[in-house]
Amino acid sequence: MEKLQTGTGVYVSWRLPSTLSAVHGVWARAAVELEIRIKPEPMFGIELVTRELMVNAIRHGNLNDSRKQVRLDVHIRSGCLLIRVTDEGSGFNWRNEFTQTGSNAADEQKPSGRGLQIARLFATKITYNRAGNTAKAWFDITQQGVNS
Repeated sequence: MEKLQTGTGVYVSWRLPSTLSAVHGVWARAAVELEIRIKPEPMFGIELVTRELMVNAIRHGNLNDSRKQVRLDVHIRSGCLLIRVTDEGSGFNWRNEFTQTGSNAADEQKPSGRGLQIARLFATKITYNRAGNTAKAWFDITQQGVNS
């Protein structure tokens, strides 16, 4: 874990192996950092989105290759929470995933993709880097309040 606290916010980062069993432990440590700063109301959605992004990075990005790592970055600043998840894979074409209707949930025959749609419901905004191997989820935490 890498942690930096500045006058404008808190930044915490973890690296985890690409195994599904690692997700729970990293989330537990991230939750400790979040729960002392954010009130409980938004935590369900934040946890759901964070876990979904980490699982996608492991399964689809790193193809369950335990030699590869996933990086989770948490940045809290000025009523905004940023969750960034990066994998070592080649990425995915996120532009195609959301171009037709803005959603990929309509195709019930696809074996995956509904998690990203659910994540979009809970996060204020989700973006991807050009390659598609980094996802960023923003949460407006001013509405729920921040622990002082």
